[in-house]
Amino acid sequence: MTVSTMQIAQINGARMGLIDKGTGEPVVFIHGAGSFECHAVLQQPALTERFRLVHYHRRGYGESESREGPTSIALEAADCRSVLDYLGIEKAHFAAESSGADVLLQYARDYPDTVHSMALLETALPGPLNRSEEFTRTNQQIGEAAARGDLAEAAHLFYQEVIGPGYRELMDPHLPEGWMDQLASEMDAIGKESDALDQWDFGAEHAAKFEMPVLNVVSSNPRPFMLDAHQTIRQWIPHAENVELPDSYHCILEGNPAESAALLADFFSRHPMRT
Repeated sequence: MTVSTMQIAQINGARMGLIDKGTGEPVVFIHGAGSFECHAVLQQPALTERFRLVHYHRRGYGESESREGPTSIALEAADCRSVLDYLGIEKAHFAAESSGADVLLQYARDYPDTVHSMALLETALPGPLNRSEEFTRTNQQIGEAAARGDLAEAAHLFYQEVIGPGYRELMDPHLPEGWMDQLASEMDAIGKESDALDQWDFGAEHAAKFEMPVLNVVSSNPRPFMLDAHQTIRQWIPHAENVELPDSYHCILEGNPAESAALLADFFSRHPMRT
């Protein structure tokens, strides 16, 4: 399952799937645990008619080659920087969801001069997640299912935890057929990412240096650990615009792509790039 406009490029020494379409100020999308997460929002006229949209599959996801050995959030951010270099983009707006927002935070820490503005959608901060007994228990069950080779069950447990039992009804209308099978095939990358997040060094002292406009988005039906993460970002980045997106769950871009696109387009348009 791929997006029809995806090209394959050699970036940072690896084969990577890449979308680069439209004209206008560049907006770079970073997905979380699932290569399909940005599929629906990238087709919304509110964005396609006004911006140059860039999206890539992170290592081990979708069309992109897996990384040998473990990863780190800093390495994930470096991959994103390499995508911009490949495309000749010096500065951009950014939008990222869930664990992709963790990558974006690290990216903004490492390459602040390339970030004009950034939108963080239900950032999966490891601190709040690890403080949740419910999430920790489910995460252990996901690991056990993956270890015994039941990747479909691992994928099911993941979405049932972050969204709820009705996740298929929410996601199916907006995603290509087979997206759950795709997620199951990406569980190894998700596991590496989980290990990397446990080792990630990022906190208030790093976020306090951010000066670019920041949009901090929470869904209208947040899980407790995601609400905790949203409130943590509010504390870390006092100048952030804090927004609740109506009719949404954790996977905001997939579950409500039209209103997500409208929200992002409004935010980026209110903070235009100066030349």
